[in-house]
Amino acid sequence: MIPAESAHDTVGALGDVGLLQFKDLNADKSAFQRTYANQVKRCDEMARKIRFFHDQVEKAGMTVGIRAITDKGYEMDELEGKLEELETEMLEVNGNSERLARSYNELVELQLVLEKAGSFFDQARIDAQSESFERTYSVPETMDAPLLESALPSATANTGRLGFVAGLIPQEKLNGFERLLFRATRGNMFLRQTPVGSVKDPATGEQVEKHVFVVFYAGERARTKVLKVRMVSRV
Repeated sequence: MIPAESAHDTVGALGDVGLLQFKDLNADKSAFQRTYANQVKRCDEMARKIRFFHDQVEKAGMTVGIRAITDKGYEMDELEGKLEELETEMLEVNGNSERLARSYNELVELQLVLEKAGSFFDQARIDAQSESFERTYSVPETMDAPLLESALPSATANTGRLGFVAGLIPQEKLNGFERLLFRATRGNMFLRQTPVGSVKDPATGEQVEKHVFVVFYAGERARTKVLKVRMVSRV
């Protein structure tokens, strides 16, 4: 029999020899009924942290080096504190990395929206200038046609203020989004969209086929409905 105060050191010394086999004489007892249940729980927790570090090393594409065994041992409390400190640092690094990746993906999406939506407005400006030029230099078909633009009936006199909403939407949600907009506004909107290819989604980090869309509307009520549809569709 080994005294309890020296059992730990004795078993540790026998384990270092490597020529002994330990047999569990309390196999019928649960982990909570054993004498060193708390120490076993602490060892399980430290083993979990070591597995976590190993997974992080493999995820980073690094190889785990083999270090020579030194004579210096580690006390359980010292090793537990070191692992706790390293896990806290690793979790903080992972959190910062995820936030940076999410911010980068959001900025990439914003850049795509600005580029593609800007091209819509550039093309519309060119078309408007061309139409204005043709109307200015065209000959009236009848003598009753007004000579001044101010005499023409204004098409926007009875319409509300025009506005637009732009964003990115996954390809599989595009048709449903367009149908919801049409029903909510009763067709009083105009949707333009163009594909931008595969984009890394900020929320999931996965590559998703997306489209840039621009919804044009007139009036505050239409704006409210468009924003509600956008919120429901999560785009």
